[in-house]
Amino acid sequence: EIRIKNANLSTINQQKLLTLKKIHTRKRCFIIGGSPSLKKLNLTLLNDEITFTTNHGYKLSKFGLHNSTYHVMPDKNTFLEDHVLDNLPLNFSKYFLIYAGIQFPHIENVIYFDYTFFSNINFQFDITKPLVTKANAITLCIQLAVYMGISEIYLLGVDLDFVKLKGHAYVECSGEKRRQQVDTKKTAKLTLNTIELYSQILNKHNIKIYNASPVGIVDCVPRVKYEDLF
Repeated sequence: EIRIKNANLSTINQQKLLTLKKIHTRKRCFIIGGSPSLKKLNLTLLNDEITFTTNHGYKLSKFGLHNSTYHVMPDKNTFLEDHVLDNLPLNFSKYFLIYAGIQFPHIENVIYFDYTFFSNINFQFDITKPLVTKANAITLCIQLAVYMGISEIYLLGVDLDFVKLKGHAYVECSGEKRRQQVDTKKTAKLTLNTIELYSQILNKHNIKIYNASPVGIVDCVPRVKYEDLF
């Protein structure tokens, strides 16, 4: 993995990361999870918005999300265990933002990033350095969006309620289902706390995080009605 990571974090890749800086200044974006509540929403409304999807999020095309601006993949298990490349359409996203420890197909719109679990900072404003992760892919997307100049972040399908809303909006593979029960469910409180912390940090920079999901337990940020945003 070290060899792969070092090769992917090349000078050319560093230059690609720099092209993302403030690319969406003062714009809004939607960071989309995979929770079942997405089935209740008209996702076609997002096709002209700046969107971040993660891991198996390309399956949301079934519900009207025909493409994503940024598809973020930090989880090696998605590649090694789920064999995601067998089904992932490489035209789904404008950019694929991939953890540098993953060997992704050599296409022009791939940009690699690094992250660390161990850091003395809570939030990374410079994505040319390792991002900070204490929870899941959603918190990495928030850091990526802020680097791009986004000032309004709307969380969607990030419900974190694994009692009433377990599973995903789309059909899961066995590995994804198991990891939700073993890992994601255990880190739900940590994810919730991290979203709240990030909201507090970003408020000082006039960057707002909202929850646009109709259900779930993410009440640490203001909740808005999805349909009213369009």
